[in-house]
Amino acid sequence: MTITPEREAELLAKVPTGLLIDGVWRDASDGGTFDVQDPATGKVIATLASATSQDALAALDAAAGVQAEWALTAPRQRAE
Repeated sequence: MTITPEREAELLAKVPTGLLIDGVWRDASDGGTFDVQDPATGKVIATLASATSQDALAALDAAAGVQAEWALTAPRQRAE
């Protein structure tokens, strides 16, 4: 299946570029980013937020905050 350049652009426009922390998409705490390249062409296809240690700790805190509730969720529901 061949993807047209227009379809590729449409799909890439839907890809989130931030960090999902505590249910919210956000930029890296220091504003850092990195480019993702198509290995076949070397073309930059997206620029994503580059997480810092501060972002990792924020994600860990968010996960720890909901762990007890998540543990009570049935496996089938978690899988869905």
